[in-house]
Amino acid sequence: DNILDKNSDIGKFHFNNKLRYISDDPTVQESIECVFASKIGENLALMLQEEEDDEVAERDDEALDHKMETFVEEVTPAALLAPSVLQQSLLRNRSDRVLEKLSSPTVKSKRRGKKLHQESLKLVHVGTFDPNNQLEETKADANTAARASKRSSQCICCKQSTPIVGPERWPQSPLLLRPSPGKGTVIKGIRKAGSDHYLWAASPSKLSTLTWPNALRQGWDMDAADTESNPMEVMCPTCMILPINNGNEEPGEALVTDFESELFEGSLLLRLRNSEGTTPNPYCDDIGYFHGMNRRYQAVVRGRFKSAIPITECLTGFVLDRQCGKLPPKWILKGSIKVLSFFAPQLQAELDGAHPKSLTPLGSTPQVLSVQDEEDVQNIEEMQYEPTKDKDTLLGEALDAPGTLQRARHRKKKFDKLFTEKSPTPVADPNRVYTFEFLQHLFNFNDFSVELGSMLGAVQLKEILGGQPMQIMAAHGDKRLWSFDLWHTSLLEDSRRHDAATKA
Repeated sequence: DNILDKNSDIGKFHFNNKLRYISDDPTVQESIECVFASKIGENLALMLQEEEDDEVAERDDEALDHKMETFVEEVTPAALLAPSVLQQSLLRNRSDRVLEKLSSPTVKSKRRGKKLHQESLKLVHVGTFDPNNQLEETKADANTAARASKRSSQCICCKQSTPIVGPERWPQSPLLLRPSPGKGTVIKGIRKAGSDHYLWAASPSKLSTLTWPNALRQGWDMDAADTESNPMEVMCPTCMILPINNGNEEPGEALVTDFESELFEGSLLLRLRNSEGTTPNPYCDDIGYFHGMNRRYQAVVRGRFKSAIPITECLTGFVLDRQCGKLPPKWILKGSIKVLSFFAPQLQAELDGAHPKSLTPLGSTPQVLSVQDEEDVQNIEEMQYEPTKDKDTLLGEALDAPGTLQRARHRKKKFDKLFTEKSPTPVADPNRVYTFEFLQHLFNFNDFSVELGSMLGAVQLKEILGGQPMQIMAAHGDKRLWSFDLWHTSLLEDSRRHDAATKA
């Protein structure tokens, strides 16, 4: 306990010295791994359970305010909990089981007004493809990928991993979002959720300059930012800088990215708490999407599959191009993965290999997943809920439950069973619209860290990623359905060092 307690003299010494004193003896390592797993299991299970209670309470309050506008089943919608830093599925009974098995310390919490405040976790969302706003020029085009490939071959993005534009010119510094170069995701255009007019559209024949930030500023009656003066700073549809919403946008004003790959065509809406650049005024936590919630990240992907592929063969998470940087000691990695397996039984994690990865089933990982006819799809900006009608669910079976959280758990449990059995069904239907919503609460995008509770505190991602970005990704085998990179300025030093070594 003293080793793991950072507040004790022993703990402070060993944590600050990266625990170099621990023996390499396998027996010692295994013992410490078990102790660590027990400790982090207590901490993580309690954080997840309390976060769920917090989100349920907050969504209940919001539902009461909007009960006249929603169906009966949405009057008290429960918020969906982001399961872990590794995008895993979470069933409440799993967290209960962990708590039962472990001796849990008392966690203090208190209510202030309607909101339950806690030490640890937060959530977030991603955007979606809205068929109601589909443009003529965004319809599937068999030659789009080929044209984009030709343009990208002229772009420097295919010759280096570091973003082309320097951080001093990032429109939303210290963050930058872009498609993953060379991974098959091609950007069609950037627009407002309530409009069919593109603020930036892919050029059919040439590279493009960054225009959507200036289009926003002009709409706000502000002077245009100097983002287009350097002719060297041109991008192709496979590396264009994309918008990150902060949730303060007015209805219809959130920015949506239309994209396509070989297997999927749709839209992305990303919201990150505290980000800047998509609203005329600085971010305010007292208004907008994140107000009254503990989440930090929302990502919604909406669109159509281009072929009938088994959903049980689709995964989401991340796969890095090269080794990680400085990883924690092996006993921490193994202990953490052991605990996470309680929450995500289908987790495929390998962090110390040549291509580190963390993958979970696409059918059970999202906090919301719906399959709808085009005419039934709601606006991408609105709150997403697990379907109540059989025909709108992934598995063709909706649980008769009043809360979206309960219905999502039902889908997760059923799909995980199919995934384990390697079932050939369900199969993607190219004629229907799929909506995937991912929420997150562990990442702090202000300082680019992940919060692992009171025992480990905030862990900086810079050292672990080694100059590689975080990913918003889903794949079928070696082909990606979508793939986006989320960069932070703290990653650039290591990324540039890698590019220089590669060129040498």
